[in-house]
Amino acid sequence: MHVSNSEVYALVAKRFSAVGLAESLCGTPIVTNADDPAHPELTNGYFTYTKLWLRTYAPVASVDLLEMEINVRLALTIPVAFAGLASTRLLANETLSHLSLRGQVIMVALLNTAAIALAMFVFWRGLRLRRLERIDSLTNYVAAWHILRLRPQEQVVANDAALAHRANTLPKPDRTPDPTA
Repeated sequence: MHVSNSEVYALVAKRFSAVGLAESLCGTPIVTNADDPAHPELTNGYFTYTKLWLRTYAPVASVDLLEMEINVRLALTIPVAFAGLASTRLLANETLSHLSLRGQVIMVALLNTAAIALAMFVFWRGLRLRRLERIDSLTNYVAAWHILRLRPQEQVVANDAALAHRANTLPKPDRTPDPTA
């Protein structure tokens, strides 16, 4: 269920124009052959870079909540698997006592099979989310980069320049006292 770097790039490239994708990745340490935009290749560090960039400059687009959900799902796998044993133990006293030995064995097998199947499903969903997290980190990075339009350092400089220009062009308040007051 692992997704390769080239698969991630191909999936993200379907969502954005080639020019837009190349612009957002230009100058970053996550593309190995930036000189050849027709055949870009992501480095193994792209996931860490995009995740940290999003966390720093676009926290709303960060994949941290998805990471938390993955950790919870994977952590629940073992408890869910043992839930069948626990429920068998709880039911053994009252519910299973009126069944024949064959009925008790079938009930225990059903409970444990259901618990293991559920645990496998939870584990599979966690692995699937890990794959999506890698794709979403790059997708969200490209989208956030274009929303910001400029890299964060350039954005700060542009904002400061715009504020300074605006402050110089605003009309100056009249400080002379009002004779009617």
